[in-house]
Amino acid sequence: MDVWRTGYGPESLYQIFVQIHGNGANRQSGWHYTSQFPWAHKAFCWLYESALFYVGVKEGSLMTPAITKAEMCDFALIYWDWETTYDITPNTAPYPILSSSVFDSALMGSSNKDTTTYKVTDGSFKADNWLYKQVNSNPTNPQTTTGPNYDYHLKRNMDPKNAPKLDPTQIMQTIYSKKSYTDFCPWICSNAHQGIHTFFAFSMATMYSPDDPFFWLHHANVDRYLHLWLDCNEYDKVLPSAIKPVHFTSINPTTNGTSSAANDIVKDSNGAAVVFTADTPITFWVSSGKAPTFLPSTQFPTARQLWTCGTTTTPGWNGIKYRYGPDDLAKNIISSVCALGNTWTYVNYGAKKRSAERPPRASDSLYQNITQTFIYLTEEKGMNPKEALDKMAWDNCKANPNVWTEESKKILRGIGLTPSSTKRICDNADDLKDDAGDDDMDMHMNMSHM
Repeated sequence: MDVWRTGYGPESLYQIFVQIHGNGANRQSGWHYTSQFPWAHKAFCWLYESALFYVGVKEGSLMTPAITKAEMCDFALIYWDWETTYDITPNTAPYPILSSSVFDSALMGSSNKDTTTYKVTDGSFKADNWLYKQVNSNPTNPQTTTGPNYDYHLKRNMDPKNAPKLDPTQIMQTIYSKKSYTDFCPWICSNAHQGIHTFFAFSMATMYSPDDPFFWLHHANVDRYLHLWLDCNEYDKVLPSAIKPVHFTSINPTTNGTSSAANDIVKDSNGAAVVFTADTPITFWVSSGKAPTFLPSTQFPTARQLWTCGTTTTPGWNGIKYRYGPDDLAKNIISSVCALGNTWTYVNYGAKKRSAERPPRASDSLYQNITQTFIYLTEEKGMNPKEALDKMAWDNCKANPNVWTEESKKILRGIGLTPSSTKRICDNADDLKDDAGDDDMDMHMNMSHM
């Protein structure tokens, strides 16, 4: 694993990724709350998957159980499509999101937790020495410097009230209707991104969020939304050399209108706001001026280089080549709102196994209901596909209101957001006003090697 180590200290390979994400120096290249956000995390996920692939090939035979090279060639990061387990009535048990199959007692850990310390009690990451950065047991102020039960034990809040309030109709309605990057990027930075971080809280609500392995399942899904958007609007057919402002433009910050917006502006050494272009390098410093050995500073990527997912014949940046699929959201009938004749270049849901050949999942009934409603509105009520999806998304939004408690607001501000930055299509602006007297906290994929 030496080639994947930095040589700068005793940290494990995994901890190097936590360091990169938590390094304040990378903020200057716009990792969060700017137009660089989805591209920085796209590259980050690719590097992490590549590291896992490398370790599995080189060291797999020494693991228990042993992993063969053939098995690693079939390996990919997985994504958690949490939009299929959103909570319609977040104040009433049982909560769909807590019953998601992603919560298992053998690997990621079940939805059980210590009711006092919030420590994870099962799964592969329950050890006391798991974290790179210690974190306390206060879900509304998860400091990595001090506090009650301040230790290296992984902690999760998993409060359904703080989970995303976006169902598949809301996701697809946004993907097809926000055709400009100026509109789409703030949504993917806040609505599509922040909900899972506030849901877990603790490490996930700090800049050291990769300390919780759920980070990768979540960000692979955020990257999936990016490529659904590119695919739906046929931007996948745009060459990197032909990127225009509608595809990528400087947004700094994306949190306009929030109480923390001024703090989120990335500034240069002269105090001026940075203007990000498609050719602005995204840095991956481990510490001050030190790049990981597996990514020299001369190879730091740009949004233009990360524009495509690559192909088997023409890989992209750093050998990048992957596809998402099979994708229930893309193949559902509501995706008919996307560009006519779209072949879903990135979200390639034509998989080896058809959905009919796999065991039924809880999300199947959700999509069945969505399909029936969509067909009723289009065939019985005479709506066109876009009108039908707009109505479904709007109705679901009103039936599942965003109710931000004081605890929820504190967690939001802990990651640099406020309720107004998470506005959905049906949310009234007056209901989203943050309490002016509240103090802001100071802390601020199925990805496959082909």
